[in-house]
Order: sequence, then C-alpha cells, then structure tokens
Amino acid sequence: MLNWLILGGGIQGTYLSHVLRRTCEVPAEKIRVLDPEAEALAGWMRCTKNTGMTYLRSPMVHHIDLAPASLKHFSKKWREGRVSIAPYERPKLAMFNAHCRHVIESNGLDELRVQGRALEMTLEENHVAVETDGGVLRARRVVTALGAAPPRRPDWAHTMVRDGGVVHHLFDPDFCSDCLEVDGLTVVVGAGISAAQFALKALARGGEKVIIVAKNPPLVHQFDADPGWLGPKYMNRFSRERDVVVRRRLIRGARYRGSMPSDVYRRMERARRAGDLVWLQGTVDQAVWEGGSAVMRVADQTLVADRVILATGFEVAPPGQSMIQALAKRHQLPLSPCGYPETDRFLRWHPRLFTAGALGELTLGPVARNIAGGRRAGNLLSYLMKRA
Repeated sequence: MLNWLILGGGIQGTYLSHVLRRTCEVPAEKIRVLDPEAEALAGWMRCTKNTGMTYLRSPMVHHIDLAPASLKHFSKKWREGRVSIAPYERPKLAMFNAHCRHVIESNGLDELRVQGRALEMTLEENHVAVETDGGVLRARRVVTALGAAPPRRPDWAHTMVRDGGVVHHLFDPDFCSDCLEVDGLTVVVGAGISAAQFALKALARGGEKVIIVAKNPPLVHQFDADPGWLGPKYMNRFSRERDVVVRRRLIRGARYRGSMPSDVYRRMERARRAGDLVWLQGTVDQAVWEGGSAVMRVADQTLVADRVILATGFEVAPPGQSMIQALAKRHQLPLSPCGYPETDRFLRWHPRLFTAGALGELTLGPVARNIAGGRRAGNLLSYLMKRA
C-alpha cells in the first residue's frame, strides 16, 4: 500500500511529490502521482505553448524545486538569450521549462507517476481506495491537486458547434495553436492575458488580422492578485476569518480576472496602433455558422471570421466536482456553499484526505491555483509531517 497518492501531475502535483520525497523523506515506492497525461507537466507545456506565453507572470522564486533560489542559480547557466523580464524578475518560459525537466530528472519524479484518471474515492478503515480507469489504487493519504475545472464555453459557442461550426478553446486537450491556419480573420473571445498572448502569437505567425472581443477595456495588473496575498499582509485576516462564505467573497474580490501584465499590454498596444489587432469591446449577441465562416454580431458590428478561438477561462466549479460531491455525501465531509471542501489550516478535509490547488483555496487564499499556492501547500504538508 502507498503512503501517499497525489491526484494530478501538473505543476502543483509534481512539486508536492518532490516535497514528500525529499523534504519529508517518504520512500519512492510509497509515493505515486496519478495523472491522465503521458508525461509530467504535459498539460502545462501544451497550454503555455498554445497561448504563446514567452515569460511567466510569476517571479523567479516560484518553481518546482525546493530551494527558492534554485531557478536563479539555474539561470546563470542558461545560454539561450534573455533569462527574465522586469518587473519582479519573471523568468523566460523556455528556461523555466528546462529547469522543470532538470528537477524532475534529477530527483526521479517521473518514476513516481502512474498514468490514469481518478473516477471515485472511498474512505476505508485505514486507507483511501481510489477507483481509476486502470484499476484501484490504495493509499494511506491522498492529496487532490486536480488543477482547473473544464474550459468554459458561452452558450452561443455550443449552438454554433451543434450547427456544424468549429469553435476552438485555448485549453482544450486536443487544441494546437501551431496547427491553425492564420490567413483571413481570427476572432479571439476573452479579455485576459491568454487572449492577448494568443492574438500576438497569431500575428507573429503571419496572421492577417486579429480581433479580440471582450466585455470590458483591457485591464492591466502585474499579477492576478495583489502580492500582499503571498504573505501576512492580507493572509492574516483571511486565515482568522472562520466563515467560508466570507472567505469566498474575499477570494473573488482579490482576483484580477481577465487582466494582463504591463509588458503584454504594451505589445498588444503596438499591434493595435499598427492596425493588425483590434480590441472590440462588447459581447457576442448572435453567432451562426454559414458557408464555412463564423458570422458574429458584436456591438452593432457584423464579423465574418475564418476561425474563432475562446480564451474564456474555466468553468466556475470545483475541479473533479462529481467525484468530490459523491465523496462528501458518502462520508459526510464538509462542503462550503460554493461546493469546495472545508479543510483545516493544514489542508486536511479528513485525516486521510488533503487538498491543494483550486480545491484548497478556502485555506490557501486567492493564490491557491498559482505556483505560489503549490509552494504554500507544500510548506503546510511538510510542517504537518514533521510534527507527526
């Protein structure tokens, strides 16, 4: 039987396996990471490539190694151009990914992976049984690090697809931005960093014209939440608050949804001034598929697009919602009104169940989904293990 099973092998799940293996000294044969992807961080690599990200939004100290200065030291050996961008010394994506591969290979983290998808969990007397699409895994403790909910699609997009149209979402598992044709008009629906980065990538690939359709004007914030949430400035109040409804309200108010950092905004503005990119403020009032094109009505204008790309983020729901709800009902585990687990300050939903990432945000706060949130979860797990 395993001592630890981590559900999800993205940035956070991989980092947590590193913490358990090295900091907590759990034997390699007693840890496994269950992930549907064939390789570690495959989803991260695919999504960041599809969006056209070149530099991370988070600073150099946020990565999957244990020592905070690890990526900084790694950058001194990097010989492929610039390593970071101001402000906050944000690392180049290519270097960050190379560092991830180095950490994974150096620490044998690939050997901890099991490819598969969790379908159901049951609490047994002294362990957790996890039903997967490849059989049952049993572990004394399970950490859920499931990432995000499914990509969000507006109703008009569902209708267009039913009518035979093609509407891509940036975060669909089978989406490939490099495989798209770029001639004609590309319409990107969404307002944040991913929409802007993809639009810039399409133009860099030789795209003729790109229109970003967004409800609001561009919103510029260096991070997706104030840096004060990384430390006691805001987290002290958050942690003292016992009402999970209030905590959810604090999280929603703290996030800069649909925003982008200043460097991405400046690049986008240059493309707008050159006439290659248009920011069209409004909502899609009507969309139909006619003659191989998407005919869209936005802000009293009619757009005839050769392709439509959604950069509309993810559904507002807990990751693994059906599994989490079934588990809570079966074992009377506490769920907040928003459907997320109510955990203690060490991310325990049950003595054998821990949360991380989005599922842990009522404890971790607004940065729970970011690399910084994964590091905070790792600190809590290692502290708890040392006390045990």
